[in-house]
Amino acid sequence: MGFFDNLRRNMPGAPRSIANHLLKYYLMDVTKYPDWTSKAIFKKILKDRYANFKKMSNDDIDRVVAKTDNLVELTIAVIAHENPASMSQHYEKETFIDILNFYKEKAPLEFEKFIGKVESIKDIRRLEERKRGEISKSWLQKKITLQEAETTHLVKDDRLGPKPIPFGFVNGLWKAMIAKMKEGDELWEFCSPDESWQDLAGREGIALIRNGQVIDYILTRMN
Repeated sequence: MGFFDNLRRNMPGAPRSIANHLLKYYLMDVTKYPDWTSKAIFKKILKDRYANFKKMSNDDIDRVVAKTDNLVELTIAVIAHENPASMSQHYEKETFIDILNFYKEKAPLEFEKFIGKVESIKDIRRLEERKRGEISKSWLQKKITLQEAETTHLVKDDRLGPKPIPFGFVNGLWKAMIAKMKEGDELWEFCSPDESWQDLAGREGIALIRNGQVIDYILTRMN
């Protein structure tokens, strides 16, 4: 595992860190509000604790909570909004394994609730198709050069070192994608339709295109 992978998995906001905090908040609120339903507590946690959810309307948060029946699913929803790199096609399976191992060890009942709904990683992946999915060629917006992409997406963060890094914490994903490039390949910016953002499933990023087909992509923004 490389430097950026280790950093991504162990930094604040990593999947196990989010799961740990969600479990702590949930146990605190269950004790404080014993008559509340789980979904009411889930909504309170999202509104009180997470920056991206604080920006949402009550209706948008209600739509997220309506799709979560246990802490595992709530964790997936939070990660998709707060740390979308961990839900990319490169790291998705690893993220799910981290989450499931955490709940299996720390909260077996929540683990069993979730496993009762799905039987395999393929089933788990289908749960998140609404958040990630494959991108459509109709989403392609603008052809760009490699240099334009890196200049536009420079990230300055002390945890990454003294110099700005293209694509920041997902620099490893970027390098892996451009390593696949062959002569004639193109890079395109993409963005999903307006209705996907309204449904909290919006995605934008950069795609690698070969002979008119999407070969790979990285996400730069999700909701």
